[in-house]
Amino acid sequence: MMHGFDEHIVGHLMRSVVTGAIAGFLFMASILTLDVAGIGTMLSTASAKTLMSAIVLGGSATKGAAFGFAFAVATLGWKQRAPRPALSPALATKSA
Repeated sequence: MMHGFDEHIVGHLMRSVVTGAIAGFLFMASILTLDVAGIGTMLSTASAKTLMSAIVLGGSATKGAAFGFAFAVATLGWKQRAPRPALSPALATKSA
């Protein structure tokens, strides 16, 4: 049984993983479109174009998902910060 906080963590991680996977896929698709370092040419002249494209795009989406997961874990505590300490009574009073 998951508690509300667990659902928040899992939802945060899953959103970050999906976002990272999409970003990795789009990044590699732009590299292929712009033909950076001849990767697009290499894939277009390959005998198994579909397989090579799936390997390249799938691998980059997996790396993006891993990066998204790592970023989500690193930033998970940002929203869980402890509240600031209250001002001391000496500083809170107005001087006349």
